[in-house]
Amino acid sequence: MLIKSIFGLLFIFALTNQALADEYIECNNCSATQRLNTANTWARENTQRGSSEFFRVNVIDLGKYQISTYSVGWRYISLPGGPGPSGAWVTYSQDNRTCSADQKYMDNLREALSTYKHSVESVEIPKEVIGESWEVVNCAYCQNRVESFLSETFDGQTETIAQLLGQLASAFNLVDVSKISNTYRVPLEAGGYMEIDIEVLADLSMRATIDKVVDSNGNDIPFKAEDLKNLRISVSDLFRNSAINGQINPLSYQIPPQRTGVVTITDCGIDIPTGCKNTGN
Repeated sequence: MLIKSIFGLLFIFALTNQALADEYIECNNCSATQRLNTANTWARENTQRGSSEFFRVNVIDLGKYQISTYSVGWRYISLPGGPGPSGAWVTYSQDNRTCSADQKYMDNLREALSTYKHSVESVEIPKEVIGESWEVVNCAYCQNRVESFLSETFDGQTETIAQLLGQLASAFNLVDVSKISNTYRVPLEAGGYMEIDIEVLADLSMRATIDKVVDSNGNDIPFKAEDLKNLRISVSDLFRNSAINGQINPLSYQIPPQRTGVVTITDCGIDIPTGCKNTGN
């Protein structure tokens, strides 16, 4: 028992005092257990079994803007008596403090992204870009208009994030880090909002993808006209009725004119005597 205790103390002494070589690995949106397993897996696959050398493994999580640091190596453990070997080499990991310089890279990126989120979600997409929330149905230009507006409005902040991302990737030798993506809820001046996935790219550009559009009455708006049929939506007043019909009539769909409350979108002329007024036919 005394010998085992001495061996354990010597092991801990070696782990905490030996110069550690740094390694950096990505594990995005990982749990604490997943990050630990990532470090242990790296040790099994990249170090020699039975080696007395220890490594400092930094697990980079760009999804959560965290760095978890572990000292990893091998240790020999005794097995219960019986036939076969009396012991085995296993990987060992221990939490370690992240280097302040490394942490600073992540802190700077987190702060810049927090400011960016506040800025993006505080601006309204003007009517000159999207005049009405239902305009997005079968819209070939909406995506590009929104992307151009956001790119021009937040050009300076986008460039700052891209530069910080590049610095982090270079410092940690993460060759696959070329972008960082987040979803933002951006209000529409016309009413309602868009959920937009924005990718900031390391080449100082950005790419925006409209994931969802909701109008001022809380209706999820489909992107394809074929998904309009039989959709039940809420209409708060006659102004909204007219605005929605103004967008979907040219697509050969409509809601009952002069109706509010919950209504159903139908093909033009089906059970509605007036038919579509704005089909352009």
